[in-house]
Order: sequence, then structure tokens, then C-alpha cells
Amino acid sequence: MTTYIDAAETVMIILTLIAIIYGPIQSVLSDMVRQEQFEKRDSLFELAAAGKISFDSKEYIQCRKKLNTCIRYAHRMTFPRTIFLSYFLNKKGIKKKNIIFSSIKNIETRDKVEKIMKESNRNIAIFMILRSPMAQLLSVFVVLPLAFLCLVFDAVKGVSDITFNILKSELSQLAIEPLAEKVDREIRVACC
Repeated sequence: MTTYIDAAETVMIILTLIAIIYGPIQSVLSDMVRQEQFEKRDSLFELAAAGKISFDSKEYIQCRKKLNTCIRYAHRMTFPRTIFLSYFLNKKGIKKKNIIFSSIKNIETRDKVEKIMKESNRNIAIFMILRSPMAQLLSVFVVLPLAFLCLVFDAVKGVSDITFNILKSELSQLAIEPLAEKVDREIRVACC
């Protein structure tokens, strides 16, 4: 009899976790990424308000349009959807369009605008990983071995900060940035 009760409790716990993961947590994560995108858009606006970039410039309009699209469609951006869309965009031959920042004359402003847009893509990529239970599970198999390597290097050489920063940058280059590029292409398609 206790076996059935234990099984029923386990099923109830699993159903509760699923309800929480696909219910309120999804909304909270969408709101968080939207807030971050609003902040990026505000930073871009402050650059334009300070006269460092023109409100009418092509770069400002493209960046603002991309950020607005991210805000509008944040609730629809998911890891499986991005993979699926990326596959079909590749199959159709639709290439990623980059915003050309080179026409911004002031190098400092150009760097700030590029940083805003890179952080925007990175935030959305991380958001999609956090939002997807399968992506979280896969990331565990990447993050845990990296953490273990950090501990091993720390114990052997005592260079934990340097090692951690190197591993973090490698993880960013291998996982986050390619996903951020796919997100960027998905947003470009959504803008049309």
C-alpha cells in the first residue's frame, strides 16, 4: 500500500514541478529578458540623445528595431524554435544580416553600440537556455565538467581566476555566441 502512496506522491511532485516550470517561471523569465532589452534600448536612446549617434542613422534604426522585436517576441523565443527555424533558414539559403557598425564615425560610440547589441543577443541566448528544461539538462553536462576542471586546476596550479575566465570565455565562444547568432537571425526574420 505504501508503494502506491509513494508513487502517487512522486507523480504529484513531478506534475507540480512541470506546472511551475511551464507556468509562472516562463512568465518571470520572459519579463526578465524584456526588462533587460528595455535597458539596452534605453542605453541606445541615451547615446542618441547625447548626440553620439543620430536618431535618423541607419544603424540606430536597425538596432532599435531589433531591440523592439526582441521585446515584442520574448515570450515566443525558445531553444527548440530557434533550432528549428535555423534549420529551415539554412535550408532556404537565408543568411544572417549583420548591422554594419563601421559607418559610425566615432570609435567609442561604435564600440558602445556593438557592446549593447552583443549583450542583447547574449542575454536572449542565456534566457532561452534557462527557459528550456532540455537545454538546462544539456548545459549541466557542459557546466559541471567545466566546474570540475576549475577545481582541478585550482588544486594543482592555484590559478582559479585565470582558469575560470579562460573556461568561461571558451564556453561563451562554443555555446552562447553561436546560439546568439541564431537568435539574431530569428529576430531579423521576425522584423520583416
